[in-house]
Amino acid sequence: MISREELIYMSKVCEQAERYEDMITYIRQIALMEQELSAEERNLFIFPYYYCVGCRKTQMRQLLHIEKREQQKMMTNTQLLVIKKLKSKIVTELNDFCNDFLSIVDNQLSRQDISNETYCVFSRFKYLYMQHKIDYLEDEEEKTMAIKLTKLQYEQTYEKVRKLLKARNLLRLQIGLDFSNFVYEVLNDNKKSCEISNEILMEARNDVNIEEDLGEKKQIESVISLIEENQNLINQQL
Repeated sequence: MISREELIYMSKVCEQAERYEDMITYIRQIALMEQELSAEERNLFIFPYYYCVGCRKTQMRQLLHIEKREQQKMMTNTQLLVIKKLKSKIVTELNDFCNDFLSIVDNQLSRQDISNETYCVFSRFKYLYMQHKIDYLEDEEEKTMAIKLTKLQYEQTYEKVRKLLKARNLLRLQIGLDFSNFVYEVLNDNKKSCEISNEILMEARNDVNIEEDLGEKKQIESVISLIEENQNLINQQL
């Protein structure tokens, strides 16, 4: 049996060689072990899925652009079928990566001894991947159910994160930004999204953390700026 140290080493080698699907085969074995992932292991686990899913999303955008362009040229049924099959293949691959990631993350989140940091990190990415799946659902009934489930779980998790982390905590701010974006982009609820942003900003301004180092402070201010930009954009649409 391959040791944890060897799996970590192989994951890093695959990362350096940009063999991200191979990297997944190694790092997922570590994620399925009983011991909680370290910060380094979490990053090694999250990155290859992020890359593989991101590539498929880019491919879909390019393919949809090609499809739209070619439709203006009166495509033949054969050409339409080729594009349709390729789109289906890409979505299947994207869903496979998302489902594998979500299965492992749910397993991690169910642990009784999970740390607050691990809980918050994995919760953040869980909902990003649930949203990736929603983006490519074509069946309206299935999509509606998926949105309702994600919304319910997202709200519960966001409230828990607010209790676990301080208002100016970088991870809490990132999760708040993601949640606000979900409400805006998926639920199309501009007013609610703006309310969430207002709440995040107000709480962050009232939480003065003297322990922030310069690097951390820059990251925090960067996320706060993004929240403010989104808020201004949404306010213009109200």
